[in-house]
Amino acid sequence: LWANSGINQFHLPEAETAQVLDGVVSMAYPSLDAVRARLEDAPAVLAASKFAWHETDGQLVVTDPWGSRFRIFADPSMRDERGVQPGDASEPCAVTDLCVHVPEGGNLRGIGNFYRRVLDCDIRHEDENSLAVAMGPKQTLTFRYRPADAPLAGPVAHAQLETVNDEDGVERTLNHGIHISLYIPDLPSAYERAEALGVTFVNHRFKRRAHTMEEAVDQCMFRLLDIVDPEQPDAGPILRLEHEVRSVLKADG
Repeated sequence: LWANSGINQFHLPEAETAQVLDGVVSMAYPSLDAVRARLEDAPAVLAASKFAWHETDGQLVVTDPWGSRFRIFADPSMRDERGVQPGDASEPCAVTDLCVHVPEGGNLRGIGNFYRRVLDCDIRHEDENSLAVAMGPKQTLTFRYRPADAPLAGPVAHAQLETVNDEDGVERTLNHGIHISLYIPDLPSAYERAEALGVTFVNHRFKRRAHTMEEAVDQCMFRLLDIVDPEQPDAGPILRLEHEVRSVLKADG
């Protein structure tokens, strides 16, 4: 299922168990009225799930039936006017922020170094507890130390790795965990930096695979899994979160 939110999308595969985000998805709507009405009239079957919601400071804080959390607010100006996804116009204007929780003591400065130096992203905000990376003119990717009152019982591992043997007996890695997709203007340079750092990743769960620079340019895409500090690569991953890094340009320019 591809669920549109303005120019942004959720890709929601079907599986035996739901993937749960250890963080918060922030979404802007033109108005909260219709959303609030649906929440107030939620199906009774949700009472046996983790579904919950409350309103605070003019925002709706919603936990879905499996435990992922959403912050919903009214702001039609957050709609990205550069384009829309195919299909009917979506009710939500945009996914304005994706917040991923980091274990206490995790290297936030190193995460910032990763996005600056590997993906050439701007850091929009940084303090001792959080870091916000600019993902576009109206969208951020935030990393924040996991609060004590997070609705989940404990941290969630976003990588769910499996090793299988293909028909030739070669070991292949699949990640069944959450992945995020982002767009950058200079994919070849980012690939070179990621490869030099040893963090390029091929997920054999998907047919599109970039094992080399040439394949990445041809497919306008490559993947990352480990977020490491380029200043301390030997310290290992700070987080494991799969990125589908896409190019804003096609191979022909």
